[in-house]
This record gives sequence, structure tokens and C-alpha cells, in this order.
Amino acid sequence: MDSLKSILPFFLFFFLSLSSCQNENNDLSNENNEKRNYVATVNNEKILLSELEDEIRFISQVKYLSKKEVPVIKTSSEGRKNLINEMINERLILQEADKMNVKISKRELQQEIKKIIEVETDVFKQNLKKVGISYFEWKERLKRHLKIKKLIRLVILNNIVITDEELTKYYETNKSEFFKPAGVDVQQILFKSEAEANIVQQQLLSEPNKWDSFVHESISHDRESDGYMGFFSKGELPEDMEQAIFSLELNKISPVIKTAYGYHIFKVTNISKAQTIPFSKVRTKIYQLLSTNKVEIHYQDWLNKVRNKSSIIINYEAH
Repeated sequence: MDSLKSILPFFLFFFLSLSSCQNENNDLSNENNEKRNYVATVNNEKILLSELEDEIRFISQVKYLSKKEVPVIKTSSEGRKNLINEMINERLILQEADKMNVKISKRELQQEIKKIIEVETDVFKQNLKKVGISYFEWKERLKRHLKIKKLIRLVILNNIVITDEELTKYYETNKSEFFKPAGVDVQQILFKSEAEANIVQQQLLSEPNKWDSFVHESISHDRESDGYMGFFSKGELPEDMEQAIFSLELNKISPVIKTAYGYHIFKVTNISKAQTIPFSKVRTKIYQLLSTNKVEIHYQDWLNKVRNKSSIIINYEAH
């Protein structure tokens, strides 16, 4: 009995020590798990690992939905780092927007939604659902985008000044940009069948004003714009097309021309001589170009200042 009493303190110490070790291990485990749960801290706001994964998922889904090429995101280590940096920038801008009390009203959001959605809302929602995006998520992202846009307009766009002197200087320095070579504006009607093309061509020769009626029979996508192909200079078109088009008089109907695409009827609607476009006609274009350049420079400067005054910690253990 005495021997049992003598070893009890030892076992009590052993179990207390073991319990303490387990608690310490649990604390370390919890700390490690917490570290793995976020990828960055921006002014004490955490960007969670789940947010990064959501961003990767969303971009991939939008790529599929739009069927357009976007930068591949980016399961590579370098790609994830770049995306985290973009998310940090977005968080910083939204924080600045909150400081300036920038808000997006329901009306502003609805107006933007109307501009974007070209189909019925229910159809749009179904299209989103097919690729795993909820309408609510899409709307929240759009709201953030509008908030960022509004802040940039307040802090940058409203402070951009383009003088007349800058506009004229750019025009004079870059006149070659505004040189328009001699060329023609061309419309076409395209058929699969030579027989059908010949019938329409004969009718147009006798009634050229019926072009608008026949153009909707064209199998080319440009039928939606009355068959307008664009402005072309010599050397820009396949040889068989070019020969036929540049031999045409203004508003005259071409013979039926066979190409790899089918059977064409062409009409030249404007013939232009080589010229340097006057400053008055390109002033707006130059203004937009210079504004875009200045906005980019001012935006980068402003963002760098925001980053420099902020606390940004990237958690490399999480990615």
C-alpha cells in the first residue's frame, strides 16, 4: 500500500505532462490549420483560401460560359501568386472605397444589369446555373466591380486633364497613324448555289434598289449590316475578290464571283482617295487614347501609394 502511495505522484505527474503535451500539440495543430485557411492579410482583413479557390473556379466558369480565351488560371504556383496579388489589390481598393463611403445603389446595379444581359433574365440565370454560378454570386461580383469603377472615377478620372496642346502635339507627332490609304467600302451577298446567285444578280442589274431585300438571303454573317464587309485597300483581299471589286464603278453590281466561300455579288458603296484624316475627325479618338494612358499611369501611382501605406502579409504556407 505504501509502495502504491509512493508511485501515485509519479503517475499523476506523467499524465498531467502528457495532457499538457497533447494540449500544446492541439494548439500547434489549430494554429497550423488556421494558417492554411487564409492566403493573405490586408490591413487585418483575411483573404481566405476558400476565396482564392472560388476565384479560380469563377474565372474558369466564365471562360467556359463566354467561350472566349482568358488567361489560364492558374493552378500553377506562379499563377496562384499572381491571382492572390490581384485579390489583394481588389481588397485594398474596396477598403479605400469604404473609407470614402462609396456605395452602389439598387438603381445603379439594375441599370448595369440591363446593359449586360441581352436575353431574358431567367435564361441568363439558367446559363449561369449550367456552369455552376449562382445569379446572386454574379450580382455581388458585379456590385464590387461597379464600386471599384466608381472609386477610380472619383480619385483618378475626375483629375485627368488633357489639354488642346497635348492633343495637337500627338496628332502632329503621329500623323502616320491617321493616314488612310486609297480604298473602297464594299457590300456583298453570298450564296451557296451558283444558280440562285445568278438569278439574284440579274434582278439587281435591272432593279439595284432591291439590294436591301435580297441581302437577307445571304449566308454571310454580315447580312445583319446590309452585307457590309468593310473598307479595303489593294492587297488586303484574295486576288479573285480584289480584281472584281476594284474594277467596279460606284454602286454598280458585280458579276457573280466564285470563291472558296461560295458565290458572291459585290457592290462598292464608297471610293476613297489616299488621305491624312483631318485632326477634327480624330480629335475624340486621340483624347480617348491619351486619357486611357494617363488613367493607367495615375492608377498605378495611386495603387502603389495605397499599398505602401497598408499592412499586407502574404501567407505562403497556404498556397
